[in-house]
This record gives sequence, structure tokens and C-alpha cells, in this order.
Amino acid sequence: MSKTLSSLGGFVGKRPLVSILIILMITALSVFSVAFNGINSSFANSDFMPENEVSMASSEISETFALDYSITVLVKGAEGDMITQRAFLDVLEAEAAVMGNTTLVSYLSTASINPYSSVISPVDMIASAMLMSMNETQVAQVTGLTQVPTYDNLIKLMGVTYTSMLKGVLYELLASPDTPVQVKTFLPRMFTADFDPSSTSPEAKGALVLYSFSKDQVDVTIPALDLEQALKTEMGTGGEGAIISVLGMAIINDSIMTVAMDSISNLFPIAVLAIVVILLLIYRDLLDTFIGLMGLGIAIIWMYGFGTALGFSFNPMTMIVPIILLGLGIDYSIHLVMRYREERAAGEDPQSATKKTMLSVGEALVLATVTTVIAFLSNVTSSMQAIAEFGILTAVGIISSFVVMVMLIPATKVLRDARNERKGKESKHYQKKVQSRFSAGRFNSAVGKMTHKAPWAVIGVALLVTAAAGYGAISLKTIFNLNDFLPETMDEAKDINFLSNEFNITSGSTAQVLVKGELTDPSSIIAMESSIIAMADVEGVLLHGENADVSSFLSVMYDFATDSTGPGYVDPNYNETFAMMYDGVFESSGGTAHIRSSATVTEVNVLVGMMYMGEGSAASMVQVLIPSDEGYTSVLTVNIDPNLEGAQIEQLNGDLNVAVQPIKDAGLTAVVTGEIILTQMIMKELNASQTQSLITTLVASLLIMTLVMWLLRRSYVLGALATIPVALCVVWMWGTMYSVGIPMNVMTLMIASLTVGMGVTYGIHITHRFVEEIHEHEDIEMAVDNAVGKTGVSLLGAAMTTVVGFGIIAFSILPPIQEFGLITAIAITYSFVASVFVLPAFLVIWAKARAKRKAA
Repeated sequence: MSKTLSSLGGFVGKRPLVSILIILMITALSVFSVAFNGINSSFANSDFMPENEVSMASSEISETFALDYSITVLVKGAEGDMITQRAFLDVLEAEAAVMGNTTLVSYLSTASINPYSSVISPVDMIASAMLMSMNETQVAQVTGLTQVPTYDNLIKLMGVTYTSMLKGVLYELLASPDTPVQVKTFLPRMFTADFDPSSTSPEAKGALVLYSFSKDQVDVTIPALDLEQALKTEMGTGGEGAIISVLGMAIINDSIMTVAMDSISNLFPIAVLAIVVILLLIYRDLLDTFIGLMGLGIAIIWMYGFGTALGFSFNPMTMIVPIILLGLGIDYSIHLVMRYREERAAGEDPQSATKKTMLSVGEALVLATVTTVIAFLSNVTSSMQAIAEFGILTAVGIISSFVVMVMLIPATKVLRDARNERKGKESKHYQKKVQSRFSAGRFNSAVGKMTHKAPWAVIGVALLVTAAAGYGAISLKTIFNLNDFLPETMDEAKDINFLSNEFNITSGSTAQVLVKGELTDPSSIIAMESSIIAMADVEGVLLHGENADVSSFLSVMYDFATDSTGPGYVDPNYNETFAMMYDGVFESSGGTAHIRSSATVTEVNVLVGMMYMGEGSAASMVQVLIPSDEGYTSVLTVNIDPNLEGAQIEQLNGDLNVAVQPIKDAGLTAVVTGEIILTQMIMKELNASQTQSLITTLVASLLIMTLVMWLLRRSYVLGALATIPVALCVVWMWGTMYSVGIPMNVMTLMIASLTVGMGVTYGIHITHRFVEEIHEHEDIEMAVDNAVGKTGVSLLGAAMTTVVGFGIIAFSILPPIQEFGLITAIAITYSFVASVFVLPAFLVIWAKARAKRKAA
């Protein structure tokens, strides 16, 4: 390493212009890459989905059985109650506006059959029930009204329906014994939880309207975002009675991206300004400050050039990389400039000063770069694409910063000094100065003396702090929800919180089983029935009567073979002819059915064929059973308790996998999946990823430090000593997170490895300088004083710029980014304190033991 650094220092010192030209050529290539490939941006759940059979099964279910692209519309009562004449009118008028847009209607899933059936609205259902219950005299009393449930007729009817009348009709509809059970079950689920179906004057804070669009056209004929924006435009925001919000995933993700870009574009110049102020205070020189910033700008361009060349997508996570590079990359400039000045003040000429700077601080910078890069690259082990790309981009940025700074800073210093020499000038920064009374160097020296005198006391205090923080460290919780990226002040975030808190329905209230094979074989059906029966005993699975609440192609066929309505109503799914055929193959009892022992594959195939031939039954069947190369692909949907969490979900997943074993034993494939299971799996993956990244960074840093210190100073111990204090910082950081209420999430999980990777850099510089001084002077007190009092000042400047960089990220309006910036800034502060105030205590103990061995 020394020979390489010496050669590099000699090259830059002798050929500064060539060094600068090399940097500019690479920069030009990076600019070309950005211009040619473009910067793509995206932010979706798929970026965080682990690659395993569970996630692949979930994706296959979505692609195979989700025939529709559903968009949720949230309607809130403007004055707290949704069930009012004015609110219903606002909703009906908004829905009518959508149906008036022929282009938008053409994308509805049932556009060619009946566009109205693509809209699921409790307002439509209640208004239509009112209209259909009217007699001819009542209809005639309303001008222009006919008894056909078009939006025009429903709006006319609602215009003469007082709120009290509306509430009374809704009560009668739900109280009537003739109302189908499906309607009585459906309506309350579409209103907020405060809706009381038994009330004579029901109220509800809000309601849901669902639009179904053709999945085959979304992102093919029309982008999802354009479709959702068009729906949002037509529906408007409501009126005097209702507040209308379109909650499409594309709109939500676009809002996150927009807010992220706005936030970063606002924070970046603030970060630059803050770093300029710090550099001016440290350098007291405009040109050195400018060159340092220019180097950072070039490194950021290199990072973008690499990222676009590999086709990476930039999201709220990777968007903060430039700010991270501002905080970390400037450290190279500070160390190089300050050590160069120190060498020049000692009487070295520019070329010799460059060479010595490279040999001294260069070694520490290489080690610091390696450990920091390892910390970020440890995220590559994550199965989540977004986290892996974040790690790669940041690592590339760090390497770029190192390469740019070690060539650009010395080259410009040599050119500048050569110019000054021609003019007979000498920089005031090369003159030795006495530290002022209140300087950072004097303060650090005082701390160094305390460390030298009482090293064990310093270590004892550090261990006490670590023990106190340990309780919080083991109590941290992990969460995962991309909606957390939405600022609480944004309308979308408020609507999502309203949806989560006010409705009884929750996302992730089902588990799914993807089944493949010869499913129409009676033996396969028997296996499926056995598994469904076993699911009734799984804790967390909801029951329908005494049976597990599971939907499958078996339950769909049972539905079409069973007349399940009361007097006065017709079951639209019941098919008498199909029922006769079904009864010959299945035996019904207790609200379910079981295949007869005499049934054959042919008979089952006939039933399935009949289901596919009927218009309504086919639409239901293709959502649960699809022919495939393996015979059939099917999905079983298991309704589960939405309040399950953590270990309960893991237990549910394990029990469901036991329950589906009969299906596997029958020669079929069965994979248990579902949103709630995937979310729990992602959280588990986040914890595993953090642990793996932390261990990787710790072990790699320890090995590298041990190897290098052995090669340089023939000591195995020094490498471990440089990493111990930073390892303590991880516990301090976790304890702080717990105390301020910040959980582990997709952003904060990376901080542990970053704390080690970036914090070790401070330990490297202190250890390197301390050992260098011991080697030259064999004076422990002088070694501590120079390491803490001189190198420590450079580290203070480096730490300040890094803390400012991450601290400014804490002002992002995206909550996870805020938390990441705040905790990382705190972690860097801890790392600085540990390296400058705690590490020297370990080094002093090592040096004293070394001295005793030599004396013996």
C-alpha cells in the first residue's frame, strides 16, 4: 500500500495537470451516461419484495387472478356524516361525471357488457333500492323520473329525498328479512366503523367507492398514473356534503416521489451552504473550499453516471445519496488539505509534501474508504432491490469521492503553490501557529491528557453508558409500510390514516394458497377439502359457521349450485341446471359440500366446463381457477383475523403450511402467501438484513484493520482496538432510537452497519496517527496529544460536515428519511466521541503494555 500511495503521490506532485485531465475525462463519460441513459425514478412495493417462493407466489396470484385494476375512492362526510342527501348527491354527480367520460369508461373492466357493474358503491346500491321500491304514483310525482337506475334518475330521486327519509330507507333495507344476507353483510363494510346497521337514523363518517378497470389495458394502453389522474379529475373533490379522494397506488407513489424530489432539491443547497460555512471556518481559504466542493460535485456526477449505466431506478432512498456524499466525501478533502498544510509548515516543498501526505494520511484514507464501502455494500446481501441499489450507489459515490479527492486536492495545491512561488508569495496557512486558548486543538489535548492519566476510568464510563443503552437496544421494534414515506401533513397520508383507522376492513386480512396440478382429479379435491377442514383449527383463521372461511373454485361451484336468497329475491348466481349436475358429484351438508366417492375426473371436468360457459360463473371462476401447463392453477383465499401481528403471523404461516400438507401429499404444489404474511416476512428480512450487514461490516473491518496493522506495525491487537469503541456506538445508537421512539424500518435498519463502517474511519485515523507517533518518538503522552489534539481536529471538521450532511436530511418532510438523517447524525457524533475520547484509552493501555514488554 505504501509503495502504491507513494507512487500516486509522486505522479500527482509531478503531473498535476495530467491528474486533473484524467478526472475531467471520467466526468465527461459520466455525463454522457446520464444523458444517454436518462435518470429513471420509481417507488413501489416490488422494490422491497424479497425474492423467494412466497413473494413469487403472491406475484403470480396477482398477475393470474386479478383480472381488474381496482382503484379505491374515499368519501368523507363534509360535516362528519356521510349519510345525508347532499353527500349522496355529491357522490352520484361525481360518478355520473366519470360515466360521461367515454374514454375513461372504455377502460372499465366490464365496459363492453355493463360499465355500471364496474362500480361498487353503497350510494348507488341504496339509491337504486329506493328507486326500485317506489310505486308508479311515487315515480310520477318526480318530474322526468323513470324507474330505471341510471345516474340521471338516481340524482333526480336524491334531489327530492330528505336526509331523514334517506336514513329511514337505509334502516328498512337492512332490517327487512327479505334483504339478501350478502347485502346486509356488504353495506356495513363499505361504511366507516361508526355505522350502526340497527339504528333507525344511521350515521357514518365516510364510505368507499370501488372502481374496477381492465388490468390488461393498464400500463399497456394507458399508464396507471394517467388512469388514476383521469378518474380523479372527473370525480373532483366533492361539494358541500362530501369530500372525495381518489386513493390509487400510482397516485400515492407519485406523491411520494414528488415530495421526495422537492424535499431533496430544497435540502441539497442548504447542505452545500452549511458545508461551505464549516469549510471556511476550518480552511479559512476560499479556493480550498471551492476545490473541495468541486470535487464533491464531480464524485456525485460519477455516481449518477454509474447508476444510469446499470439501469438503476432512483427513489426516495437513493435520492439522498448526493447529500450523504456531501457529508462523507468532504472528509477526504479536509484530511488531505490539513495534512498537506502540516507538511508544508514543516518545511517540505509541494512535491515532497504531496508524497508525504499520501504516505501518511493516505493510508488512513484508504482504510477508511474500504470500511465505509464495506458498510454500504453489506446491503447488497439484502434480497430487497431498493436497499441493495442504495448500498451500491453510495459505495460507488464513496469510491468516487476518494479517487477524485486524492488526485484533485493535491494537484490543485501543487499548482497553486507553484504559482505563488513564481510570484514570491507564501501561504499564511504554512506558518506554524500557537493554539488559541479556546481552540478545538487545545480542548482535544486536554481530553487527551485525561485519557493518558486515567484510561481505565474512561473505559469504565463508556461501558456504563453502553449497559444503560442496552435495554433500549433489545426492545426496538421493526415496521414496514411504504405509506410511512408520506408526510403526515399531506392529504394522501391523512386519507390513508382515515382509511386504516375508521374502517373495519383492513389490508392484509387474508392469506392465500397458490395450488398447481391436476386439480379436477377427485383425489386432488379430497386433498383440498382435507386442507380446508384443517384450516378451521388454525388459530387466527376466521370461521363461517363451523367451517374455515375459505374461498376457492370449490366454494364458487357450491355458490352457483345453491339458492341462498330469501323470499322475494332471486339469487343471481344460482343455476338450476348446474345444481342438478353438481348434486351428482358433490354431497352438500352443513353449509358446505364434499366430493362423492363415486365421482370421476370426467364429471368434475364437465362441472368446471359448465362454469366457464356461463357469463356470470365464468367471471367468478377465472378469479380462482385457470388452466395451465400443469393442469390448473388455483388460489385459495383464507380470511384471517386482521389484528394478528408479529409472532402470531409467523405461527399462522407455519400452521397453514401444515394444513396444506395433504395437498402436497397428493402430488400438487401449494405455497402459502398473502400480504400480511409477506409484510411479516419483509420485517423479518429487514432484521436479518441488518444483522447480516452489521456482522459483515464488523468482521470485514476487523479483519482488514488487523491485517493492515500487522503489515504496518506487526500488531494483531491494534485492529481490534480501532473497532471496539465504534461497536459500542451501535448499542448507544439503538438505545437512542428506543428512547426517542424511532423504530427499525427500511431506512433506519442500515444505520448499524453504517455506524461501524463510517465510525471505524475515525478510529483508523486516530490509531494510525497514534502508532505513527509511538513509532517515531516512543512517547505515549506525545502520541496521545498529537493524535487527539491534531488529527482529532481534522476529525472534528470531518465529523461536523458529516453530521451536517445527515442532519440536514433530518429536515426532509418524508418521515423515514427524517429518522434516517437524525439517527445517522447522532451515530456519527457518537462515533467521533468514541474514537477521539474512548479509543485513545485503549491505545494508551496497549502502548503501556508494549513498553513493559520491551523493558522486560
